[in-house]
Amino acid sequence: MSRYGWQFYAAAFFFVICIVVLCIMELTSFDFVVSDLLYQASIQQWLVSANNQSLHFIFYDGIKTVYIGVILIVLVALFAQKVPNEYKKGAITFVVSVILITSLVGLLKASTNMACPKDLMIYSGDVVYKKLFDFYSISDLPSRIQRCFPAGHAGLGYAFISLAFIPVQVRNKVWLGTLMFVVGSCMGVYKMVIGDHFISHTLVSLFISLTIIFLVNGALLHGGKLQTNSVTY
Repeated sequence: MSRYGWQFYAAAFFFVICIVVLCIMELTSFDFVVSDLLYQASIQQWLVSANNQSLHFIFYDGIKTVYIGVILIVLVALFAQKVPNEYKKGAITFVVSVILITSLVGLLKASTNMACPKDLMIYSGDVVYKKLFDFYSISDLPSRIQRCFPAGHAGLGYAFISLAFIPVQVRNKVWLGTLMFVVGSCMGVYKMVIGDHFISHTLVSLFISLTIIFLVNGALLHGGKLQTNSVTY
């Protein structure tokens, strides 16, 4: 039997998939194929208006408020030692994963300088499209830092897949993980249909999230075992 937990292999798998998505983003026009379907060129508008207050509340402000509430409840329960032992590592996995995912995605958004689709000239914006590893020339340099890659809102949603590690029963884990994946995807799709993100932005956030979630859970469950097994006499 392998000395490593299955979580580490899952993390490695999702990391490889993330690299594949990055390669597709860099080498193909798949992002534009999808976004072209969401942009109504004849009226120069996205499929859904960012000014739709009801949808903005449901998929942005409202869901973020709920998520922050869940995080606070789990944190208070952990610090108050109200979490039963069988749920504790799952709760820690959740809190640590959310912190790491949102921090990493936020750092990448601040450093990659990639524009949102709605800001690109091809979609009636004023920014020249550049891929991840391209550089802006002096004449093309945007007037402000671009902060659209990867998708931060979807990253928060996908971070909540880590809630699936809290239940003990496998069936409950599967249902909760699936639900959080669907909710995170709805958050990501909403940001796509208002022109805030390409599909690759959302997918990269998904696979970054899954990589970190499984790494954190694997470290919590198997870290001590790996350290013990590495000692030789």
